[in-house]
Amino acid sequence: MAGYLNEMENEGLIVIGRPVRSEFESADAIKKAAAFVAELGAKHGVPLSFVYAGTTINWPDDFDFTPSLIGIVTHVDYGSDEMDGNEPLPRQALEPREIPDAIWEAPGEYGLEVEDETSTYLAVAGWTWTEIKGADGERIKGVSAEDYGYTRIDGITRIMEGDEALTMRTSYC
Repeated sequence: MAGYLNEMENEGLIVIGRPVRSEFESADAIKKAAAFVAELGAKHGVPLSFVYAGTTINWPDDFDFTPSLIGIVTHVDYGSDEMDGNEPLPRQALEPREIPDAIWEAPGEYGLEVEDETSTYLAVAGWTWTEIKGADGERIKGVSAEDYGYTRIDGITRIMEGDEALTMRTSYC
């Protein structure tokens, strides 16, 4: 899986990984970084992806902010205006994954700077919003047009704890 760079799809993703601090100057540069990450994952036997967590609606003319993650995508919710918002989110998608330290050293050699800590994120791809809802009513939201397009969810929310059913809803912004 080379990455998530969606121009027409609305996707909410659970990603175990790290944010990319580097900014990109073009869609082509993002696609090359995604290819590098896919090769890196294959080399280490890890299903690694590059997730562009912003909107591609203005590409290539307006290219200001490029929020991205590198990690293991454990769940993808495909959005649609027809969805009822009750798509199940399997709890195992939130379980930590082991990513070898060698993987986090390699992006620097390619010119990518990543955060120092691996965490679990709700990311959005495309011009999208996503919501995770727990049985107790707690909600986590992510919106491509706001903040970073991804939200850290481990260590800061009760959704990560317990065993209640979770649902995920994704749609167009």
